[in-house]
Amino acid sequence: MRWHVAQYWDFVREHAVTMAALRQAALVSDGFARTLAGFAASQAADVTGHLDHVTRAGMRLPAGTTLSIAMMYQLVDGVAHQHLLTGDTDGGDAAEDVVEALTRFVYRGLTGRDY
Repeated sequence: MRWHVAQYWDFVREHAVTMAALRQAALVSDGFARTLAGFAASQAADVTGHLDHVTRAGMRLPAGTTLSIAMMYQLVDGVAHQHLLTGDTDGGDAAEDVVEALTRFVYRGLTGRDY
């Protein structure tokens, strides 16, 4: 899971302005909305297998797979944007520390366990 959080974190850092513009454009253009939905679907496909392992191990996701993945990415996206705007989230946390904290938070939220 950490790899996915870190990859998305890096993506947001590198493409924050483009993603913000795409989100705004998606509000008024069906074409942009489809592009954004396609990106979200490709991200979800990468994580689905991990969540299959969670449910096969007898753990329950907080919601269905699609919604659980969406919540994970929205959390990472929101924290990444906040970190980009302020340079930190809690007294100067380095990006690596934030990625680690997000990974733990997401993992706990998805599995109910610490790793």
